[in-house]
Formats: sequence, C-alpha cells, structure tokens
Amino acid sequence: MSLLRFFHGCPQMGEVSVFVGGDAMSVPIARGLAYGESTPHIFMHGGHTTIRVEEEGKVRVQNHVIIPENQSFTLMILCRGGVMELVAITEAAPELEEGSSGVRIASFAQGEELLEFWRWFGNEEEQLFSQITEGDVSEYAQIEPGMHRLEIRKEGGTLSILPEHRAVEGRMYTVFIIGRTHPDEEEFPVAIRVLEDMKTTIATE
Repeated sequence: MSLLRFFHGCPQMGEVSVFVGGDAMSVPIARGLAYGESTPHIFMHGGHTTIRVEEEGKVRVQNHVIIPENQSFTLMILCRGGVMELVAITEAAPELEEGSSGVRIASFAQGEELLEFWRWFGNEEEQLFSQITEGDVSEYAQIEPGMHRLEIRKEGGTLSILPEHRAVEGRMYTVFIIGRTHPDEEEFPVAIRVLEDMKTTIATE
C-alpha cells in the first residue's frame, strides 16, 4: 500500500473536487478543496489509475498515473502558464539524528523573486534555505524540536510569517510556499503551509 494526499496550490482556481479511478469507477477523495488546503493521507494500492480534478463540475485536469508501491507522497494541484497540472512530491526522508526534527521547503509561489527561508528558535534566527525559486523542493534540514517561528523573506523585506510551529522530535515536515511573489500582490500574497510528512508506509502482504 502507498499513502497519497492532495494539496491545492493554484491561486487562480476556486474550490475543486478530486476523484481517483476511471470514469465508471471513480471515487471522490475531496469535495470543496479550497486554495491552500490539503486532504489527509489516504491508502492506495500501487499500479495504474486515473486522477481527475474538477472545478464547478468541469474537468480541469485528468491524468493517467502509476502509483508506486510502498511510498508516501503529496500530489500538488498547481497552475503554470494558465494551465492546471498535477505535480508529485515524494515524502521519503532520511533517518534523523536522535533528538531532532526535519524540515524542508517546497516552493510553488509564482513569480521571479528569489526567496529565503528563515526560522527563529528562542532568541536565535537562522537561514535554512536561500535562492529559492518556483518549483524548488529542498532536502530535509535537521532542527531542534520545539516551537519555531518561520519566515519567508526576499531582499528588502519579509513576505510571510508563521508565528508558531511546533516541531516534534522524530517527525518530518514540508513547508509549502504558495501565492504570488510580486511586491504589489494583494489577492494572493505569499503564504506558508506546513504539513507533516510520512516517513514510511505500512506494507501489506
């Protein structure tokens, strides 16, 4: 079995519904999934299937995909160049050192700006990732468990702040960066969403 979740990262699209399976046997996974929201992980058998995303009853994207066995991943619902697409991000992660948590970034913010990812822990700040562009997915960085303040910055200022995120020892997180990086953007500014990743799946015989 594998684990799959969906994340709506397309600011140009409204609420969507997600279906898995062929037309005659499709199963609704989510209805009314809004921009910036994600589904819980669902168990799926590996192999060939069809994934369909609809907006107001109209099919916006339909892909025939192969689900790998015994893997966990996030399927991003994105818009690039005015076209909706699905992008898979594997959640496989290295083993952590004892007493650590893991964090990485997945940037799908639209625009040409180079971004930086900072975190505050106690009274100390640290830049974890720099030169972030649209489509970047980093490796995991190890951080101390506890309460962190997360920031997305660019040259000249801060774009988005998540005041409090608790990192739990032994757990892995992806920080999704969505929105638009244009300095005058008001409708869909850069935003942070943090989701916990699954390091392993449950194998069944």
